Amino acid sequence: MNLPAHLRHVATTGSTNQDLLDRLAEGDATTTGVLADLQTEGRGRLGRKWLSEHDHAGPQAMTGSLLLLWDDEPGLPLVPFAAGLATVDVVRSELGDVLVGMGWPNDVITWRDGRWRKLAGILVETAPLGTSSTRGVVVGVGLNLRPLAGADDSVVDRAVSLQELADGHDPESSNVDLFLKLEERLSVWIDALQADPVQFMARYREICRTIGQPVRVRAGGQVIEGVAEGVADGGELLIAGEAQVRSVSVGDVEPL
Repeated sequence: MNLPAHLRHVATTGSTNQDLLDRLAEGDATTTGVLADLQTEGRGRLGRKWLSEHDHAGPQAMTGSLLLLWDDEPGLPLVPFAAGLATVDVVRSELGDVLVGMGWPNDVITWRDGRWRKLAGILVETAPLGTSSTRGVVVGVGLNLRPLAGADDSVVDRAVSLQELADGHDPESSNVDLFLKLEERLSVWIDALQADPVQFMARYREICRTIGQPVRVRAGGQVIEGVAEGVADGGELLIAGEAQVRSVSVGDVEPL
């Protein structure tokens, strides 16, 4: 299947997010999505690398980025949550009603072999569009289609793929099909966010598997331990400790 003209499909690139950010820097917002069969410099949240492969079986992951144009609407900090909900919809369209949800803020996770494993990661970056007040919001998603053949044990223990969840069967949909589904579902959730941010966050909390779990959070040079009591309407993770409830807006969460 070919992508429509506003989306690009490339065999290899460094980073699909960076491709769109570079176009924004040039004042070009006509390309609103880039899908790559292989990323060589993919990145995730908090400066992490996103690993992917490509071999005779095809792309190991669906790695692509979509561009949103954001004016003065509130809710920009909640776009990563919309991207997570959209990705969960894509996974469910492929696998049906599986136990898949969100690890705060926007990792797509599922329960497998006695632990939560990561199925997809999301990175949202913003940049100005020329001299206008409009900002470009780039939503990058990496969804594992098959296991990483060359990954070390630390990655294998934390990750999972659509193929594994389908008992070894390859996904029925190609990375192109999944990217198109992602574009459609992201549009739906962005509309929901802009229409009613409070109700939108209520929907997110329904599938956030971090809530109710004991966690360790590394944020701003601090380590916070407690029970994830909830997620605020602004997206902050609320952690109940011995003496107080603390709010974290950015951090690295580890289940305990």
